[in-house]
Amino acid sequence: MVRTYRPQPLTSRSCTICGSRFRAKRQDARLCSQSCRHRASRYQAGGRVCHQHRVKVAALAELEQISAPVTLAGCKVEEVSRAVAAPIIARYEWLGDVGMAERFFAAFTPAGEVMALVGFTLDRHRLADGGQTACLARGCTTPAAHRHAASWLIGRALRALRKEGVRRVIAYSDPLAGERGVIYAACGFRAVPVKVKALYRLRPPRVRWYEHHRCLSDRGLRRQGRDWSHDDARAAGWTVERIPQRVRWERDL
Repeated sequence: MVRTYRPQPLTSRSCTICGSRFRAKRQDARLCSQSCRHRASRYQAGGRVCHQHRVKVAALAELEQISAPVTLAGCKVEEVSRAVAAPIIARYEWLGDVGMAERFFAAFTPAGEVMALVGFTLDRHRLADGGQTACLARGCTTPAAHRHAASWLIGRALRALRKEGVRRVIAYSDPLAGERGVIYAACGFRAVPVKVKALYRLRPPRVRWYEHHRCLSDRGLRRQGRDWSHDDARAAGWTVERIPQRVRWERDL
């Protein structure tokens, strides 16, 4: 007896890790190769996929092809206004707003597209000292960015600030956004240990590991009428996690 099987139609979709298009046999396929499966497992184990990477993957899935420059030849850096920076920050930055940033620098591709943007504040931060210390408050790259666009832009922005009398720059990396400070380290920043009080978040059942916005603090839990201890939350199926604190980075100019 010979059995015949009806071939399943292949569907084209984007890999959730690298963004490349592939032909999937399964309807729920999300990864294109074994290497992307390994990367996905590392991300899930450590929660180290950054917010901007997820935004880029989503953009690749929508546009299917984005023309990022192969080299930085022909790219330029210019200071832009708050009105120009605000929509880019709102779309690609983890915090979603310009905050206290007042000076913005953008890197442009030869075609004139914004591929990276950073925002600085000179007086509206905790370590303000009359304009000699600046805080790199916002920063993001777009899907059209060169792989070294962030460090390339930050270096040129710091040169412009140095000419205006800035002698020190501070920045923060937020582990909640998957940030590890790789760009800051590449730009010559050094990590400064800061002692802070331990904070915790409570993750409801069936909330994915990267959906931090759906978690609650102890105060938020009490506002919902649940006066639970951490043991009570664990007994109800919630996960209690210690919130990783932001890391401060500094560089002398």
